[in-house]
Amino acid sequence: MGHVFFAGGPLNPGSKVGLIGNLRKKHCPGAPLGNGNLALLGIESPTVWSRNGHVTHGGFWWAGLTFTAPYSSTGYQVETDRGCEVRPALPDPGAPRPLLAVFLGTDVTALRKRLSSECNAAPDCAREETSRRGHVGFARAGQEDAYLNATYALQPPGDTLSRKAYWDALAAGAINVLFSDVHADEVYADALIAPHAAYTVTVPKDVQQRGETLRYLRAIPAARVLELQAAVARARHRATYTAKGHCHDAASAIATGLVHRF
Repeated sequence: MGHVFFAGGPLNPGSKVGLIGNLRKKHCPGAPLGNGNLALLGIESPTVWSRNGHVTHGGFWWAGLTFTAPYSSTGYQVETDRGCEVRPALPDPGAPRPLLAVFLGTDVTALRKRLSSECNAAPDCAREETSRRGHVGFARAGQEDAYLNATYALQPPGDTLSRKAYWDALAAGAINVLFSDVHADEVYADALIAPHAAYTVTVPKDVQQRGETLRYLRAIPAARVLELQAAVARARHRATYTAKGHCHDAASAIATGLVHRF
């Protein structure tokens, strides 16, 4: 059985001061790297179930398994008299939300700039720039309410296809709008949460390029919106963590998936 490390610091596996180096020295001294003995959990790592020691996606060649640990800034589970419940509480599926869409992020790509222009011109779309450090965007105060008020959350790619805002919006019951299907089954943790196509919308490339993303979303039938919102409510149970209690949450999904692979 291998060891699972949460990589919250320097990832240089050969470093004597890096996190992986320290953990490896403590838990499995002398264990060779790249032979499947190490598994990496990361907020935006792709979910790659490989035991051959040759995983190169994201540069984590030394990890036998890499998989996403969904993380939300605001969503969490609590154990109540009625069972496990996810916070924040959601409007019922189909209940009107004030906004069609919301886009929280930075304008660092051409796609993001097109989405910002669309959103700024539409009365039913809210666009807010997140704080920046270099080219990296960070969460803002009040983002939970922004996602709760929107039917859709626009999610252009970040460092990977699933930027952190994907999990924030999912926790608030917004339907995530994606702009690529390349390796999406890996990045969106389909093996751990649920097939993402059941609770997200992917905008065709020609629609993106014409600047008609919001028109595309408005054309989705109300019955399909209801289906998507119900699927989001189900999926977020497996994509949020428990504050207290013993709910079947993201940690349970990750542990169960890892056990099956081992």
